[in-house]
Amino acid sequence: MKKTPVPGKRAFLRRPRVIVAALALALIALPYLVPGPTPPGPGFSIRTQPFPSPPDRVALLIDSTLHDSVSDIPILDHEIFDRMLDQIARADDFIVADFFLWNPWEGASAGDHRDLAEELAGALIARKLENPDLPILVLTDPINRIYGRDEPAFFRIMAEAGIPVVFTDLARLADSNRIYGPPARFYGPIVSTLLTPTGLLDRRWIDNPFDPGLDAVSLRQLARLLFFKANHRKVLISRSDELGIEMTVGSLNPADGSAAHSNLAVHLTGPAAQAALGTELSVARWSAREETVLQDQPGRLDATVAAILGRTRMDWNDILGPGATARVTWLTEGRIRDAIIERFTAAQPGDRIEIALFYLSDRRVIRAMKDAIRRDVSTRLILDANRDAFGREKNGIPNRPVAAELMDLARDHPVEVRWAETAGEQFHPKAMAVVPADGRPPSLLVGSANWTGRNIGDLNLEANLLIEGPGPALDDYRNWFSDTWNNAGHRRTTDYGTWAVDGWTRFWKNALYRFQEASGAGTF
Repeated sequence: MKKTPVPGKRAFLRRPRVIVAALALALIALPYLVPGPTPPGPGFSIRTQPFPSPPDRVALLIDSTLHDSVSDIPILDHEIFDRMLDQIARADDFIVADFFLWNPWEGASAGDHRDLAEELAGALIARKLENPDLPILVLTDPINRIYGRDEPAFFRIMAEAGIPVVFTDLARLADSNRIYGPPARFYGPIVSTLLTPTGLLDRRWIDNPFDPGLDAVSLRQLARLLFFKANHRKVLISRSDELGIEMTVGSLNPADGSAAHSNLAVHLTGPAAQAALGTELSVARWSAREETVLQDQPGRLDATVAAILGRTRMDWNDILGPGATARVTWLTEGRIRDAIIERFTAAQPGDRIEIALFYLSDRRVIRAMKDAIRRDVSTRLILDANRDAFGREKNGIPNRPVAAELMDLARDHPVEVRWAETAGEQFHPKAMAVVPADGRPPSLLVGSANWTGRNIGDLNLEANLLIEGPGPALDDYRNWFSDTWNNAGHRRTTDYGTWAVDGWTRFWKNALYRFQEASGAGTF
């Protein structure tokens, strides 16, 4: 009797379903096996030497939304923005402006906002018209043209006035959204080639995600948005005869929808600003191509950069005098995370750490913070409750599950969390002060970077300053932190319990936060 042959391995592999499944898996996996973008050029992931500086040349600037306890009418104080306008007005030799959000959009929270975007652009245009030979350079993020060609009119007016406008080349940055980025980069050109002739990619049929009052956007624009890459810096550098080279670095976005946010910044003069200038010009150089430089005229950008470099003279003897007892370090991208972790690692029992943050999610930082807390380093955090985003309601991720994780230590160790009490605006600072108990130099870290993997993991472009040593900036930060913590001077915070999460809510929010932080498939 003949035996029926058992299908062998080759026969199995010839089955259509198996072949199709294997091919599909290969097509899915292939983009993740191909190397990502090459690292950006100079000016990325920088940590300079600590530059000596007189403490009185380093100033903390504060933008606050205060709340009158009787009328509950918000009181806006735009110290950062007003000082930036002063800095532009006195510039004699050059101006470099690099800002993430710079647009008049108000999102779903339309109201009586200060027109920060046009006011800043108008100040630069006016200065250029007053002094046509003054080299001015603008860098910004493509979000302000909605990843297409929809930039506000003032950018075109700046370009027509002779100010090169560079929209950062985000394609040079590593994939932030690690689920979407690789296949979108790999298959995007193929899809574009096939669909561009049909007009489907550029048909405007998708509701504008930034402001419902704006025109609809295209599928091509939405596809670029989902990479979640950004030049998130907020930097203004200039030189004047009055103050020499000076710089303002912080968390302020000159966008109308951000006008009510609370922010912190540092203004300084001296060699740290000189070092920062070099990194900003480097970013402009490697970002510059036909699609990214607005209405460029042949050689104008190169000529502007060359003119700025030719006007960066500095009186070093004046800067490095006997009063230069503070030390200032310019930090960008992943070097910011290094500095944060170093502060926690070096902290000793009895030291005090005071943190004010919009987003906290980076796992390396959280582990270092928890280790410091377990060593009885007194740690206080004022966090945004992550409930407001330009008029839209958020779910409290990542700060609420992270705060719950930290407060698990509160029974046995010195950690406290309070929430900034907001009314539609955001508590937007990114700052930390470390005050040692034994006389070691204190430090203050201020800048653009949220403490998230995207912001301090060599993905976004970011800019911070680390100031070491006592001085007015540290004193002003600690006074501001104390007033905010204790609800003094119309500043408001609320107890941890107001937005605490536990039980099932904590479980799913923590699970979602961990997934988004690990994959980059989130907005923080």
